[in-house]
Amino acid sequence: MAIKELFAQHKKTFSFEFFPPKDAAGEALLYQTINDLRALHPSFVSVTYGAMGTNQDGTLFFVKKIKQELGVEVMAHFTCVCADKERVRSFLAELEAAGIYNILALRGDIPDDVDRTQVIAGDFRYASDLIAAIREHSNAFTIMAAGYPECHPEAPSLDADIDALKRKIDAGAQAVITQLFFMNDVFYRYCDRVRARGITVPIIPGIMPVQSARQLEIFSSKCGGISIPPEIKNFFTAKERTKEEALQFGIDFATAQCRDLLRHDVPGIHFYTLNRSRATRLIFEQLNK
Repeated sequence: MAIKELFAQHKKTFSFEFFPPKDAAGEALLYQTINDLRALHPSFVSVTYGAMGTNQDGTLFFVKKIKQELGVEVMAHFTCVCADKERVRSFLAELEAAGIYNILALRGDIPDDVDRTQVIAGDFRYASDLIAAIREHSNAFTIMAAGYPECHPEAPSLDADIDALKRKIDAGAQAVITQLFFMNDVFYRYCDRVRARGITVPIIPGIMPVQSARQLEIFSSKCGGISIPPEIKNFFTAKERTKEEALQFGIDFATAQCRDLLRHDVPGIHFYTLNRSRATRLIFEQLNK
């Protein structure tokens, strides 16, 4: 069933995010992970995309393989930073040829070696520009946009960021998947402010089970300063943890997050898997007990 049909029927979605592996070992791990998680019957899975098209070939290869060989509904991430209209048309044509009609449309990170004026002067300055181009190309696509419960790192304020989200919805996005967060109250307050702006599309929370202090530091930094609850800080700073202890803590914390979110009737949950299945699979088992 197409993703937009799930939303139209108000069915909860459970989805997993992967990234294109860089080598044969990573590719084998990804296939094993997808096979492990396929047994959970996800609504769809997504494959990320690199800045300036650096992962374009990898994204296309793996979304096609997942769709055609593994029989799982798939969504392709698509970034438009420094893109031109021809590349956008080409990517969309590739997806259509493969029977893939689900896209998470993003601006993407601006590479360090790129002059920002190059982005500003390009065909696609914002994700809303890309969404408008996709919608102009075809109404067949389910288009999702990114939401940032604690504000996009480049936005001057959360209100300004929600204004940008409104432009994405007005351009044709049909649902929102949020950046990861660890404090559900932050997500609920964000949803209230988004709804107050007249945005009514589904808002799907993004969840990542943290599994190490280093991982927490990296993702918090990359995502613009995510709020870290005291219980997570205390767990990782009180003493050195084994991998198994850290894994179990991350599973338990994310499971509690998901249970609370489901009690608040979220339309679905999107898991950032980091191409590994164990944590996500164990969270599902606990949720289904």
